[in-house]
Amino acid sequence: MYTCEWQGQWEGYEKINLLKEVLKLCGDEVLSQLTTHIQQRIRDTRDVNRLSDKLLLYIFSFLTPHEIFKASQVCRRWRFLCDTDDLWMIKCHELGVKEGIDNMDDIVMKSNQNKMGIDWKLAYMELQRITRMMKWDAKQRDSRFAKEVVYYGMMLF
Repeated sequence: MYTCEWQGQWEGYEKINLLKEVLKLCGDEVLSQLTTHIQQRIRDTRDVNRLSDKLLLYIFSFLTPHEIFKASQVCRRWRFLCDTDDLWMIKCHELGVKEGIDNMDDIVMKSNQNKMGIDWKLAYMELQRITRMMKWDAKQRDSRFAKEVVYYGMMLF
């Protein structure tokens, strides 16, 4: 694109005044094309898909797993990004921290006995299922224990 060095020395209002004068000389067809071009540039600058994959993955890392599943339905690119191991490795680590297991990602890596690749999304879903089951079992045991305490407490009196 051709730019004049002298234009770089102008103030913003001077550039706008020049543009206004040029636009006064343009016909309807040129103004229409210019309007279309400006509208497209505005749309392009607001398009989230102009962001790099790395930046989108960083943004996705702040989403909950449920929100990631929803985001994966937006378009093919997002579906691909939402399925990346890097993103789900982070989610496995976050799940471990939430459940008090600081080395959750290490546990997953060590459990890969056959040295095949790890599907971190699948690993996350399995870890979530296991932790949910363990919590349910613990709750059932606590409930049975509480009932036994009440039962044996009544027998003592």
